Amino acid sequence: RVPEAAKQRVQALTADLDRARPWVVMHVGASAESRRYPRFAEVARTLHEFHGWQLIFTGGPGERDLIDCVRDTSGVPSLSLAGDLDLGELAALLAEAPLLISNNTGPAHLAAAVATPVVDLYALTNPQHAPWMVPHRLLFNAVACAPCYRSVCPEGHHACLAAVTPEDVVRAALSVASDGCAEGSGVPRALLLRTGDASGDAYSLDTAARDLLQAARDRGFVTEVVPGAGLGATLEATERLGVGPEACLAIECTADGVRAARAA
Repeated sequence: RVPEAAKQRVQALTADLDRARPWVVMHVGASAESRRYPRFAEVARTLHEFHGWQLIFTGGPGERDLIDCVRDTSGVPSLSLAGDLDLGELAALLAEAPLLISNNTGPAHLAAAVATPVVDLYALTNPQHAPWMVPHRLLFNAVACAPCYRSVCPEGHHACLAAVTPEDVVRAALSVASDGCAEGSGVPRALLLRTGDASGDAYSLDTAARDLLQAARDRGFVTEVVPGAGLGATLEATERLGVGPEACLAIECTADGVRAARAA
């Protein structure tokens, strides 16, 4: 349970926040540099300039410089609470927040504990440890070397996280903030299985299926599995969408065309 004193202090620290407008908490730090998404500034800029979201950054005292760099690079107004919150106060802030965008670190799980939706920038580890029992999206790039469970990328490319675009993060944030999950939206998540040589964009679906897939793309409900990735990677891909296979529309691309069916 969040202490009342913690709630009151958070209210005082965020007195200038217009709670009638959209806002988000962003946690840009992590214990290892390889777990830190490098393009938070672009995400912050897009959410503020194009969607009017207010931005609050959290972090420990040692992350002030990192947060200041992200804020300065974004070039948009924001509030930093780096080093200003104890654990109870961070829980109070997250409990009130409509959404947390975070690297895969403690606040992502704290947000889940207080029932706050999460967009989780995930790297180097097993996605089975995703935020539990809340609407969420895991964002990472499926690479052959994942998960490696290392604090430093052994391949030196950090592609599992660096290849996630700011547009990916923004789409995920908008979709989770709007309805949290696919259910009730009328649009299924789309699991794109690229199992042959066909281009992922060369759809030969009928018009209805093609329109459904485009609607899923527009809402950020599409992920992709590379050829030969295997069942484990397929299940991880559905986990990135925050739902099970039964809630996904499977789009299979082969040299013979494209087929659409429920994933399970």
